[in-house]
Amino acid sequence: MDNSTTDPAEALRRRTALPRLAALLAGALLALIAFLTLPDTRAHGWDEAMHLELPAARMLVALQQGEWGAFGDAFLDCSQYPPGWPLVLSLWQSVCGISESSARALGCLSLGMLAFGVYLVGLAAARSALVAWLGFAIVALSPLCWAYGSSLFLEGPFAAAAAFTLHAWLVREERAHGALCAGAWFTCAFFIKFNYGLMLLAGLGGAWLLEVLLRRRREALRDLFQLTAVPLVAGLLWFVLLRGAEHREALLGFLGGNRDFSPTPAGVRSVHAGLFLFLSPRELLLVLVLALLSLRRIADVRVQAVWCVTLALSLPAWLHPFHLDRFLVPQILGPAALAGVGLLAPARSSAASPARRAWLAGLALLLCIPGDFDRLALARSAGMLSAEPRIAEYQRGIYARWKQLGIGRELPTNGLERASHAAIAEALAREAGPDLRVGWIGMASQFPPAALHLARLERGMDPAAFLRESDRKLDLDYFGGGEGVDAARLAEFAQGFDRICFTRPHAWRNDPARESMGRFVDELRASGWKEREVLRFEIERPLAPALPVQLWILEP
Repeated sequence: MDNSTTDPAEALRRRTALPRLAALLAGALLALIAFLTLPDTRAHGWDEAMHLELPAARMLVALQQGEWGAFGDAFLDCSQYPPGWPLVLSLWQSVCGISESSARALGCLSLGMLAFGVYLVGLAAARSALVAWLGFAIVALSPLCWAYGSSLFLEGPFAAAAAFTLHAWLVREERAHGALCAGAWFTCAFFIKFNYGLMLLAGLGGAWLLEVLLRRRREALRDLFQLTAVPLVAGLLWFVLLRGAEHREALLGFLGGNRDFSPTPAGVRSVHAGLFLFLSPRELLLVLVLALLSLRRIADVRVQAVWCVTLALSLPAWLHPFHLDRFLVPQILGPAALAGVGLLAPARSSAASPARRAWLAGLALLLCIPGDFDRLALARSAGMLSAEPRIAEYQRGIYARWKQLGIGRELPTNGLERASHAAIAEALAREAGPDLRVGWIGMASQFPPAALHLARLERGMDPAAFLRESDRKLDLDYFGGGEGVDAARLAEFAQGFDRICFTRPHAWRNDPARESMGRFVDELRASGWKEREVLRFEIERPLAPALPVQLWILEP
């Protein structure tokens, strides 16, 4: 007897082998296009450089120097932001070299992985290779996924790992050691971003409970053991054995943070979803309608699991008072995969009617209507389109750039313009040489400590000096105005450096606390340190003239 007749899962795998290969190649092509069209207008900012690039560089340089203790310190120092993606980046850069460009190339690869992962989830949920392409297309046409998939933020890599986790979950009964594989993929996702990982855990936990309650599976405990084996071992190592108290404290502190802000209005979140996550509110509406139509197949355990993960990744983020646009990236996973299921639901339903199909066709035709009428209407209704013509024109420009894919997009780095960043990097590398100890008073978030370390490393810094300098604080106060710093503390700080940088003005944005850091420069000059100007550059500002800045160096 033909095995494909008796084993539907095996028959589906054989039937969809070629489409899965095509989706993999399409994901690789998407990543290649993202890299080839990568804009070079801005350099890395604080989060990108401090939380990803610098830990990865520390790991790689330590390995290259045979400093296993330094590697362990770099790995375990990733307490607030997990070590998973920095470790991947360090391995990637061992081949491609340490540079911002190679790091962004890995980010572009995560965009292709996300699209391919969503395709696999759609295929597993809908059991149709054709409609699974809809989920791939939704990701591939998402401006927000393009923007952050080309960045060094962790939302893109997590979303890709979450997609592979969900796919492994959906097909775990069809494959040997499938539950163990799903648990391993979850561990990868969790150690890319802890808070999203907990949300994914809640979704998968809900799906497992539904399976147990509705299907009364006899092998539930064995399934649970295999699912949790790898995560439990990894969690035991990280949160108990390897500086566990420090890691637990960092995680709890991170989860409890960002609660003092005023709640972000729902209108702002809707604008980010309708104008940035999707090309238009019309597309958002169509995807949501199709996802809701998938509820007609909610009796399917696979659809239940996708819905559980969708709600777990979305509801906490929308209910939390703090919001950033990149929080939406992982949320595209569920709706994109469910849209294909919803597209099939009316066709497979005996209640399907020409009227319903015509209604869906009408929604699809809405996407073909030219113009940004719905984008501007949504922005206006959310209070994000000013009545003042000059400001409104500036906002329209932002919204127009949001929907750009490929070469026209902007990178949300929060860093300096590339020309200014490169000028600072060259000047500091020249002044610091291969091994001088360089500090900074009033360091700006647009040019963080990691940017200084990486700039010097890429321009000939001694690896041993890099490992030494990259593991300590370079400023008296990274975010405030140096409150509580007395003369003794300032003298102790200054003795640790051969050169101390500062700029005039000290604050590159309207920040009186940072500007007040200039008093420490005055105290060092009074104690005998000599100042010398090394560079002049400009910082672009929205709706205002460029800010002229001078970079100075203090020498003892």
